[in-house]
Amino acid sequence: MKNTMKNAMKTKLNTTCVLALALVCLSGPTSLHAGEESVLSDVAKKTERPASAPKYSDVCFRYGWIRESLPKMFWKDSARGVEFPLISDAKKAIIGFHATRIDWFYPGYHTANPDVEHVTQLSKDFIAWCHARGMKVIGAINTNTSTKELGFKKAHFGRYVGDLNNPAFKEAMIAWGQQQIDAGIDGLVCDDIFKYSNEQKKVFAEEILDEIKALKPGFEIALNHGAFIEPRFVKAYGAEYHYSDNGFLPGPGRLWNASKAHRELKSAFLMHPNKNMSKTDRRRLLALAYGSGSHLIAPWDEYIHGKMKSGAAVPRLFAEPKEYADLYGFARALGQLGYLDGYEDAAVAGYDLKENRYGSNAPIALSPAKTKVSVFARAMPGNADAPIVIHLTHMGNPQPFQLKLRKQNFFGDRSVRYQLLNRVPYTKEAHETAIDSGDYSKLAGKIDLQAKDEGEYITLDIPAIHPWGVVIVAPAN
Repeated sequence: MKNTMKNAMKTKLNTTCVLALALVCLSGPTSLHAGEESVLSDVAKKTERPASAPKYSDVCFRYGWIRESLPKMFWKDSARGVEFPLISDAKKAIIGFHATRIDWFYPGYHTANPDVEHVTQLSKDFIAWCHARGMKVIGAINTNTSTKELGFKKAHFGRYVGDLNNPAFKEAMIAWGQQQIDAGIDGLVCDDIFKYSNEQKKVFAEEILDEIKALKPGFEIALNHGAFIEPRFVKAYGAEYHYSDNGFLPGPGRLWNASKAHRELKSAFLMHPNKNMSKTDRRRLLALAYGSGSHLIAPWDEYIHGKMKSGAAVPRLFAEPKEYADLYGFARALGQLGYLDGYEDAAVAGYDLKENRYGSNAPIALSPAKTKVSVFARAMPGNADAPIVIHLTHMGNPQPFQLKLRKQNFFGDRSVRYQLLNRVPYTKEAHETAIDSGDYSKLAGKIDLQAKDEGEYITLDIPAIHPWGVVIVAPAN
């Protein structure tokens, strides 16, 4: 009996070993070269984003607050010599920038205090105006109070950091959130939480932010910190995603890595820099943001940190839409054409980017090799028939270059068409037509590209881009 059982076990063990060895033999060579043979649509992974975070196709716009709804002290930044625009100016800019959502909006008083109006009637009307146009509005709170008895240490602009041991401060904070939720705000960003210690941040998140979110099922709150774009505050302190009034100019590599880190946490991030930068740098950052899957809020009502050579504070930035509308209009065109939402990171190449998912044979290369173009290829996860969308941002003086694509990683030997979509230089007439008709497709120029078959790779001649263009690679049928 014992020998029979032993023989049976031995036979079963041998069978298992043979099957395991067979699986290793079958799968070994394939897995060894899986990276090199992978197609972009398999490398791209489906992601979830917070419901109140922007879609990839969104154009984000900040309107700080409606000045005429508050006392005169809120109408002017005397230190910066800025007379703030009125609500009529804001609506004109929102339309001119082709915005699809409003971010970081204070609908009333700016600090946590008892018995103040945190949502004015003008703000309620503005929120309704936005909603009627299909736009989300993200409200704003912060950790400050102007009531000395509710604070425990001084903050900037004559304010105090709220005392977490004072029940009246907590009540004021929760009421601040409640009033905005009742007014129809679609989410909140909370500023200045970094003024607390890490332990205090946890208390603030659990006893204030979580209480605000509990007022409405599914309600979401983001946190702001300008020292980073990575998700250091996400999840750890009650945040679903992150805003950054960043005082630095992130390069393509940092944007790509930050985007990956946020996606892993089902998060997202938006930038509204407080750094005084050139128009050229801002336009490049805007293009890099869309390519990497993040967002650059339109440069309007933007606080700029620092001083000018004269010693005066840098004025708050209210850029003219015509300076950036060609790029934001291009983003709207890409969204309408179906080339933004649903597309995920699949490959990178070029300036400040290093791909490591495809073994030794890169799916994308540039010629000349030192061309200062950053490349973000995005694909529809699991959809081998969907086009591949390749974002190109020129980080130097725009020059023609060649884009090389490895056929195996795209569509193999299938018949493929290649098209370059490019932003169209701004004209008032074209943009007004797009706004009036709702058709943004004409704000994207289209050039059919002829591919040179070079065996393993195909080569495309790309003209100079200023600074953003998108190559669409799609099966011919």
